[in-house]
Amino acid sequence: MTDTPHKRSTRADVARLAGVSVATVSFALNNDPRISAATTRKVIEAARQLDYRPNALAQSLQSGVTHTLGLVMPDMSNPYFGQLAENLEKVAARRGYTLLVNLSHGDAQLERRRIDELFNRQVDAIFISSAQSDAALARLSRIGRHVVLLDRGQPIGHLHSVTSDLRQAAFDATAHLIGHHRRHIALLSGSTNVKDPRVVGWKQAQQEAGINPGLFVSAGFTADSSYEATSQMLDDTAVDAIFASSDLVGLGALRALREHHLDVPHDVAMVSLDGTFVSRFVSPSLTVIEQNTEEIARYAVSAALDADAPLTHIVPTRLVVRESCGCVAQ
Repeated sequence: MTDTPHKRSTRADVARLAGVSVATVSFALNNDPRISAATTRKVIEAARQLDYRPNALAQSLQSGVTHTLGLVMPDMSNPYFGQLAENLEKVAARRGYTLLVNLSHGDAQLERRRIDELFNRQVDAIFISSAQSDAALARLSRIGRHVVLLDRGQPIGHLHSVTSDLRQAAFDATAHLIGHHRRHIALLSGSTNVKDPRVVGWKQAQQEAGINPGLFVSAGFTADSSYEATSQMLDDTAVDAIFASSDLVGLGALRALREHHLDVPHDVAMVSLDGTFVSRFVSPSLTVIEQNTEEIARYAVSAALDADAPLTHIVPTRLVVRESCGCVAQ
């Protein structure tokens, strides 16, 4: 004999048990002050007995608010994105929102599909770490959807943006290497864009120190691509320092340096950007410019939900000294 599926209780069921109207049930469960405390208690008790749960979809259709947020990011294999997603989920949950995570794998066309899918689900806002150009993102501003960019230092149209101060981060990393008397500082970058703030900060620090900018290497976004790019660079060029644009890029570079029998930091000093947990557990441990993903998440959720949030918020980074630059680890 099979069990009969339990029928879900409705507001009408609660109203009958409590001896009130369906409208009174709705008002009472939403703490409407027009309903007396005694009636509210009676409705709540009836709802408890019937294990009544409001239909979230129906409430969303009625209010226009789904209490869901979307996130589109390149991948979850990069510890930085995993850490950022986790913090966004925590902050969203504290505000009573659910976070739906989608991956673009760095593909601009796939990213656009993911964004459309999330809006079709009626999410209240979307966070994007975008692979699209500024011109393509401006389309989202024109159609009036609520989007928060996680990697743009300048606002695009009416889209909010929250990011680390990446130019200052690159400047600080490069200046620290210069302070160790390094004069041939390569940049291993995930981007080929010379206007990227990491590139700008790296160049600026060298120029202010009277040093000709070192080699700008497109190293991709993974440890594998960085390993290949660094290996090729070391075959062709002598460098005495590296600024890696992410911890993953730094990991790939460390392997290539080891295989070329170069000691870190004696032969080549290194600083990476991100400061994820992996930077502490490699040898030598990586000196990093740490991005504060907790603050990024807090300001991003505020930008998504609060009417008075600024259009752009720049989150400071900080230098964390370890072994790879030549300092004594803190």
